[in-house]
Amino acid sequence: MDNIDNKDNIIYGKALKKLRIKNHLTQEQVAQKTGFDTKYISQMETGRYMGTIKTMLKFCEALN
Repeated sequence: MDNIDNKDNIIYGKALKKLRIKNHLTQEQVAQKTGFDTKYISQMETGRYMGTIKTMLKFCEALN
């Protein structure tokens, strides 16, 4: 993974976390809404993974 992709992942992850907190949700609650594991959500929020468009859509639904 190059630095540009990693930087994008971090920006995306921070945005997910910010929206989750704004909606007063824990990672566990988001996991229940999306069907994703809490470990995966944590890895997304820290920028380790970005996910697919389908993944992003699930997050959009869960986070309004």
